[in-house]
Amino acid sequence: MDSPTSQEPIEIRVDGDFEACSAWWHDLQNGAVASPYQRHCWTRAWWAHCEARNRGNLRIVSLFREGEPLAVMPLVLERSLGLNVAYPVGARHFNWQIPLWNSVIVARLAAPERDHLMQRIGAVISADTIVYPNMPETWNGRDNPFLAPGATPSPSASYRLDLQSDFEALALARRSRKALKLLRRKRTHLENAAGPVQFRRARDIATCRRVLLAAIAQRDARKQACGIPSFFDRPGAAAFMQELLEAGCEKTIRDAPMSAFHLLAGDDIIATYFGVCLNGDFSCFTNSFDMAYEKFSPGDLALHDLIAHACAEGLTGLDLGVGDERYKQAWCDKITLCESSTAITARGRIYDRALRFSRDGKRAFKQNRRLWDGWRAVRRVAARAFA
Repeated sequence: MDSPTSQEPIEIRVDGDFEACSAWWHDLQNGAVASPYQRHCWTRAWWAHCEARNRGNLRIVSLFREGEPLAVMPLVLERSLGLNVAYPVGARHFNWQIPLWNSVIVARLAAPERDHLMQRIGAVISADTIVYPNMPETWNGRDNPFLAPGATPSPSASYRLDLQSDFEALALARRSRKALKLLRRKRTHLENAAGPVQFRRARDIATCRRVLLAAIAQRDARKQACGIPSFFDRPGAAAFMQELLEAGCEKTIRDAPMSAFHLLAGDDIIATYFGVCLNGDFSCFTNSFDMAYEKFSPGDLALHDLIAHACAEGLTGLDLGVGDERYKQAWCDKITLCESSTAITARGRIYDRALRFSRDGKRAFKQNRRLWDGWRAVRRVAARAFA
């Protein structure tokens, strides 16, 4: 443990398991500045089912000032090109990466003190560099104090919608009357073809399992048809989601570690949305739709109903995650994310330069519409050829 001094009043504590720091983590996440992906139960489950398989070293960094929790940074230390590289748990698999922090205390820290603090953290955990992907510049109207100087834009943006209690007014502000009318028409055609259309949240274990299995099948079918990778291909991904869904199915959307929503046409699950809430913000983690119903736009119908449900629940924000998709642009504001790296050693600085060069190339490729659309077309052809 790194003890505070008069020059360094912030205490750094490092733990190797989630239970050791659960008390102050839970206290801090309720009202702290953080995204839903930094909830204790979420991060712990992801580590147990998915990331521990990579055999990285878990380093949960907690910061205190005069015994009061200041921040929690769940990091993983991995070997890469002969260096010790620290990443947040979940890395690019989470839509947002941001430490939990006490905004009142952190706001009092001067920039040099925060920069020195990151250097101290790197030294304590023996990292050559600390890399935070998908970091927002601000969160809930507050500047992100952990964003490193010189952070560069991520290859893809994220999309967020501020909610209000009046969904109808929100829909008219975000979508044209023509678009909403078309969506109503598709819902009617779908009901005529398949039966009553209902949007529901899974509230028991059996339904959670049924929705999860439907999502796995739908994502796999889309991968076979279009070459779009399925989240469920990752070892442990389904078990991770099942654990959180079963733990939260009887809780409110605000308290559940994960919620499963699904659109029914008759008895068929034709679209799904999975996500997590923290302090009034709901983040959509993954979604799917049944390609057999594609002409009825089941994904658009499900999103429309999800936003209406979130408004009715009194939630304040909804994010649709990383990626420039049409359905996200139709409802949400574009949020620029950053790649934030803090080099601790000289070798870490060399690594960061190489990483920045790779990120810049990927971002340029994705932002070139012709190149990106061409790549997606090739991916679809290859998927069909090798199906």
